[in-house]
Amino acid sequence: MPTPFNKMTDDENHQTIDKIVHNFVSQRDEKSLNPLRLANVSVSEFSTELANHLSTINEGGSIALGRGETLASISLSKSLESLFSTSTPCVTDGPSLTWTKLVLFAGPNFEGSTQLKIDNSSVELPEYDLKLLRSGRPWRFLSPWPDRDDCTKELQSSETALQELSNARKVIGEVLAQISLVEQRLRNHHRLVSQLFASGDYAIHQGKNPTCDGAQPFVPTQGVFDPEPTAEDGSPSYQDSPTIPAPIHYASKAGSPEPVNEDSNDRTLLEDATVGNPTQRGDSGHVDGTRPEFRLHTSDFIQNLSEILDDPNSWEVMRWSEDGKSVLIGEESIFPAHLLAKMSTKSYQSLIRRLYYYGFHKTGGAYHHDSFIRGQPSSIRPAREMSHSPSLPSPLHKRTSQGGPRYKVIKRKRTRDSV
Repeated sequence: MPTPFNKMTDDENHQTIDKIVHNFVSQRDEKSLNPLRLANVSVSEFSTELANHLSTINEGGSIALGRGETLASISLSKSLESLFSTSTPCVTDGPSLTWTKLVLFAGPNFEGSTQLKIDNSSVELPEYDLKLLRSGRPWRFLSPWPDRDDCTKELQSSETALQELSNARKVIGEVLAQISLVEQRLRNHHRLVSQLFASGDYAIHQGKNPTCDGAQPFVPTQGVFDPEPTAEDGSPSYQDSPTIPAPIHYASKAGSPEPVNEDSNDRTLLEDATVGNPTQRGDSGHVDGTRPEFRLHTSDFIQNLSEILDDPNSWEVMRWSEDGKSVLIGEESIFPAHLLAKMSTKSYQSLIRRLYYYGFHKTGGAYHHDSFIRGQPSSIRPAREMSHSPSLPSPLHKRTSQGGPRYKVIKRKRTRDSV
């Protein structure tokens, strides 16, 4: 059994060259190391493999040998045993030893006695083995140790294990990210169900989208929603986009408005004004005569706008600001046509004019209305008269204010008798 990670002593964690020299092949019969791959293995099995590798490394053993490589050092160690009188040293106390470890401990110039102390083992050497050890012949037989080819194999096995760990770290990182996302959504789900259970009435929560633990849904904060550096931001002129001719109505002799220079994209402004005004429509809210059981806003345009902002599928091009008091709109090039259709607009510029028409103003790249707040009801009405465009002043009003009322002078026709 490998030692658990949190129970290893400082001595076990200390790696040295001496450990590798003395223990390179000493544990050949005890360790079998499998590849560090996450495929088709459980978490506990993968953890066991990590512990086996760590134990081998801390002992100074060979990763290549544990993974099944054939090493020349094994053959040298077995051949060394034939030089001595016994296959293994005579250990009187402590764990058993190999002749390879004893020779590496004695070195090339051994001058010791028949009794040796190697780590926790006490060894008694016969006279023949003592003379052989003092001659330096066993040392020269092993040198260089480990074998050069074995070192090459060890380096290759270490590099393979490092690549396996890198791949495993990447997979685990992706799993941890998924765990965090699922945990966040699950907490949100638990909070919503708890609120629904506590109230027992779905209508109380309809249209509201609370978040749990103060966490905001993940939406991009850079890119399509970056404010455009235009000189019009913050000015009362509401010139968000290049001026496009909009409908300007003049009074005719018959008293009915006659459109001049009308833009077909802005026809929906008049339609929405009619739908949003209960005095000009005969139904209860929608053009088709239907009305949902619950809605936050009296205006159809504002209600549709709120529903789009609450829909996560629309957040790439249109979403609430972080404080839920402003509207962020993406670039025209990526704005989908189906969202324009849902808000009864036919172009991106028409949507922007519609916002200004309802009293929104642009501040720092976002569109703001004091009464338009996420999850709160409103009775926002058009802020401008429909007799002129939201972006252009009324020529009729300008003529009246500057020139004053115009009077027609009627001259009395002279008769011949008065001449």
